[in-house]
Amino acid sequence: MAFFEDLGRTLSEIGQTAATKTKEMSDNIKTNNQINAEEKNINTLYTQIGSLYVSLHPNDYEPDFEKLITDLNNAKQRVELLKARSNTESNTGFCFCTNCGTKVSADAAFCPSCGTSLQAPAQQPAQEQTQPVQEQAQPAQEQAQPVQEQAPANTPE
Repeated sequence: MAFFEDLGRTLSEIGQTAATKTKEMSDNIKTNNQINAEEKNINTLYTQIGSLYVSLHPNDYEPDFEKLITDLNNAKQRVELLKARSNTESNTGFCFCTNCGTKVSADAAFCPSCGTSLQAPAQQPAQEQTQPVQEQAQPAQEQAQPVQEQAPANTPE
């Protein structure tokens, strides 16, 4: 009997140790999650501070910020050029492959460089589905009218 009692105590101690370790790990994970949330908040605040500083001091910034603000302005100019290029190209019958960036005819089915399909797969089915939905809407409206007419007939006077 003493053997089973010792075995029971040993298993109980192991179970308590495992429960303690699990609680410690859980607490550690919670603390790490809180740290990550606060670090994310700090980064968001830094971003907001930087945006506010740049908007308040577009030309009279501190010399330490010169390279960063120059890089920011250059990036903004590149975005505007890319947007203009995209608009110009789409208006002239050309587009760019979404996979490799090659300039291709707007009516091309596949990119000549990489073979990626350029057709929007959802365009045709969406147009075909539009007509049945409109046709289905009319019977639904016709069905709604008799229901409205029947409702007053069922009300006591």
